[in-house]
Amino acid sequence: MVLMGADFVAAYEHMGGIARTFTEAGGQVIQEVYPPLGSVDFAPFLAQIRRDADVVATFFAGADAIRFVKQYEEYGLKGKIPIIGKGLTQGDVLPKMGESAVGIVSAIHWVPAVDTPENRRFMEAYAAKYKRPAVDMAEQGYVGAQAIARALEAVKGNVEDQAGFLAALKAVEFNGPRGKVRFDAFQNVVHTVHILKVEQRGRAIENLPIVSFPSTTQFWKWSPEAFMALTPYAELRGKWAK
Repeated sequence: MVLMGADFVAAYEHMGGIARTFTEAGGQVIQEVYPPLGSVDFAPFLAQIRRDADVVATFFAGADAIRFVKQYEEYGLKGKIPIIGKGLTQGDVLPKMGESAVGIVSAIHWVPAVDTPENRRFMEAYAAKYKRPAVDMAEQGYVGAQAIARALEAVKGNVEDQAGFLAALKAVEFNGPRGKVRFDAFQNVVHTVHILKVEQRGRAIENLPIVSFPSTTQFWKWSPEAFMALTPYAELRGKWAK
């Protein structure tokens, strides 16, 4: 595996999670490449990718993600070394990537194709109100508002009862568009994470779920104590490749 992501802490954290899980399963990271955040020309970095790699694990966002995916194809690497990543093909950038993104596998908590009754209702209501399809940021805002609303209901709107409201918020559990949502003891969300593959159906380029992991915590398979005793991913930049 080659790790390739923008040279900033979010990329170290996201790719560190991939690298740690991959290496503990018996895989090997053979190279790390970190283009500067905001790179316009990825050619010098794409040229560095070892051609004996089985996969390139990435973290890019926004315009960086669009440029990387399109230039990866232009450089002739698409179809030769597959790409995986966290949220690389999110809804707001996927249309701009077009066919260059087909085949990319990524992980995220929600896409329009998630097949739940709650998601179908959410998609229909959002499209009716805003006259455009929902993207992941819209679903995140909706789920956050749902959690707050349910906590307010539990305290009968008494926001002056701060302790009661916070206790109610911590206890919230409901089915959102992405699946079941609740919070852990550290107030971090526990929810379904979907593994997606970009496919073309007619003229549409879509993220389609291929497997889902319900009740996924921030600690994955580790206990909180074991995970927090590990070296932070940001400190492992440049140390994964063997």
